[in-house]
Amino acid sequence: MKFTCSSSQLAERVQVISRVLGGKNTNPVFNFLYFSVKDNMLTITGSDGDTTLSGSMQVDEVDGAIDILLLGNQIGAILPKLGEQPLTFTIDERSYSVEITTMGGKYNYIGQSAEEYPQAKSLVQEKTAELSLDVATLQKGIAHTSFATCDDDLRPVLQGIYVDMTPEGLNFVATDARQLALYQLTDKTFSEPANFILPGKTANTLKTLLTKQQGDVRIYFDGAALLIQTANYRMVSRLIEGRFPNYKAVIPQETVISAILDTDGLKMAFDRVSLCASDNNLVRMRFEEGKVFLLSQDIDFSLSGEESLPCQFSGSPLEIGVKAKYMSGILQNLPSEQVEIKLIDATRPILLLPVTQAENTKTTMLLTPMTL
Repeated sequence: MKFTCSSSQLAERVQVISRVLGGKNTNPVFNFLYFSVKDNMLTITGSDGDTTLSGSMQVDEVDGAIDILLLGNQIGAILPKLGEQPLTFTIDERSYSVEITTMGGKYNYIGQSAEEYPQAKSLVQEKTAELSLDVATLQKGIAHTSFATCDDDLRPVLQGIYVDMTPEGLNFVATDARQLALYQLTDKTFSEPANFILPGKTANTLKTLLTKQQGDVRIYFDGAALLIQTANYRMVSRLIEGRFPNYKAVIPQETVISAILDTDGLKMAFDRVSLCASDNNLVRMRFEEGKVFLLSQDIDFSLSGEESLPCQFSGSPLEIGVKAKYMSGILQNLPSEQVEIKLIDATRPILLLPVTQAENTKTTMLLTPMTL
C-alpha cells in the first residue's frame, strides 16, 4: 500500500507521541509506534502500558489500508532532519518492509504486525464525569504546579497533580511534602465536587502536546482512568489511586511577618549564594527592616556567600533556613514580577504569593523551612 504526507506534520506527531514510549515497562512492544492508515487518515499511537497517546493527520494519494508497528526511535530520528517536503510511504503488507521516498532519496525500514498491540483502557460509562477547559487554562494549571510533584515511588499519590473540582473553584495542586503549589480558578465552580490525580508523566506529556493546540480540551474520568481529547490528539491514562493529602489544612490563614521582593532578583540571588552552600543546600534568610540577607556556608571547603536585597518589610526581625533548589523552583514558576513572603515563625511553613494575580486566578506556594 502507499500514501503521501507532509514530513513536518508527521515529525510533529511522532515527536509528541514518542514521549510516552518505553518508561519502566519491560514489554518490548512499547518501543514501537502503531501506524494505522484508513480512509485518507493516518493515526499514530504510542503507549507505555499506563498512558496511550494517539494523534491523527490527513494523508494523500492513499492506495489501500495498513496497520503496522515501527520502532519509535528509528522513525523519530530521521523525520526532524527532512525539513518540510512530501513523503511517500510504500509498505509491503506481507513482509512489513517500509520504503520512505523523499524529494532527494529514500529510506528503508522493517516494521512488525500490529495484531498483538494492546488496546487502551476503556472508561466505565456509568462512572464517567467530564471536565472541559480551554488549552491556555489547562497549560497554566499544569505549568504552575507540576514542578512540585514527588519522584518517590513509595509515595505514589504525590507523584501527580491533584485536580480538585469544588463549589468554590477548580484547583490544581502538587506537593512532595516539602513544597506545595496551588493554582486556583475561581470562575470555574462545580455543584457536584469531583477530583482525580493526574500522573506526573502524563501531565508533562500533555504540557508538550498542548503547545501547538487550540480550542477546548475535553477530559473524561471514571476514578481509574481518564480520556483527554484535543483537536488532533487522544490520550488515555491510568489515574493514580489513593487519597491526596488535605492541602487546605497546611496553608497558613494568618501570618505576622511580610516581605515583598522582586521575584527575578531574589531567584538570581539564591542561585548565586547557593553555590557556596554545603551538601544540604541550606541558605539562611535573615529578614530585617527594609532588607533581606541571604547567607550560605560550606565549612569543609571554607566557602561562604552573602547578599542583601531591598524589600518592603513589616513585622519583627527573623532568620529562617530554606533549601535553595526548592526556593528557586518556586520563584521560577511564580507568575508575578514581585513576590510576597509571609511568615509566622522560623519553624512553620513559608507562604509565597504573587503580588499581582491574574483575573479569576489565585496562585499559592508553600515551602517547609529547614532547621538551622
